[in-house]
Amino acid sequence: EIIRDGLRAPEGWALVDADWCVSPDTLLLTEDLQWVRADSVMVGQHLVGFPEQFSGFSHKLKRSTVEVTKKVRKHTLRVHTNLGHVDISTDHLLVTGGSGRKRRWIRGDQLRVGTKLIYFCKPWSFDDSREAGWYAGFLDGEGYFGAGLGWGQNPGVVAERAEAFQEQRGWSFRKNKVQATGARPGYRCVKYEAVGHLQGLDIVGSVRPSRLLSKAISTLYTRRTHGRYTPQAYVTRIEDLGVQDLCAIQTSERTFIANGFLSHNCGLEVVVMGHYSKDANIAEIVLTGKSQHDITAAALGIERDRAKPVNFSLNYGGGSV
Repeated sequence: EIIRDGLRAPEGWALVDADWCVSPDTLLLTEDLQWVRADSVMVGQHLVGFPEQFSGFSHKLKRSTVEVTKKVRKHTLRVHTNLGHVDISTDHLLVTGGSGRKRRWIRGDQLRVGTKLIYFCKPWSFDDSREAGWYAGFLDGEGYFGAGLGWGQNPGVVAERAEAFQEQRGWSFRKNKVQATGARPGYRCVKYEAVGHLQGLDIVGSVRPSRLLSKAISTLYTRRTHGRYTPQAYVTRIEDLGVQDLCAIQTSERTFIANGFLSHNCGLEVVVMGHYSKDANIAEIVLTGKSQHDITAAALGIERDRAKPVNFSLNYGGGSV
């Protein structure tokens, strides 16, 4: 903020703003498995992010701590998809492509109808109904959370009530009958397992059973950003909203999950460096939305993660590395 306020563009020039922003009502996923509005997050709050660089099928979730928040006004696009929409600035970065190394960052103004966006999961909301409270207590007593969510119960009214609530919420479970330990021969317990590693997070985040919620949070960062049941999102329409109030949020990993979409946050370092150096190459990076780290990595023949310390050392006056 101090650096930004200290910069003044010369007369006849404009300072390029590199805040990549989302609308205030955009929902961001927090570490405690809640979806909160972008305009409510605070510095120091832990969001769920992911590594900036895409490195194959082991791409996993990662803690992303909020470092800076501010409000700005910028040209805004509403990106509609078959799985929902997200409002972003024209220079905001989302993830496109297939799996693993085929993924890449794409600016909002580069999106077209049919563009594939990487979607993590549909945001859930807290269910404070009486039946949800009963189901939460049931899960804490009869359920488990490891690779996924499941529960076991003898056939009867309790299992039927739990099954009815799951069907009402549209949650998919695999149902099996297994031999209960110590039970008489032929007597089988009913076992339910949530379909997909993300649906378990949805269920636990929605009804918030105390015991299973802590287990889900403890295993959160062992989970990949995609899997067999990850839904596919495709752009169906792009709506120009003109200049709107937006939220710029910077995090430690430079990433977060916005309305279910894998998203970049904001960054100012390269803009500040370009302003003072007047370097034409840096100006091109800012204006075209390219990544300074990708360019350095390609030039030196190294991985992007190794290129970042090189750039930041130069940006902040540390000299060559």
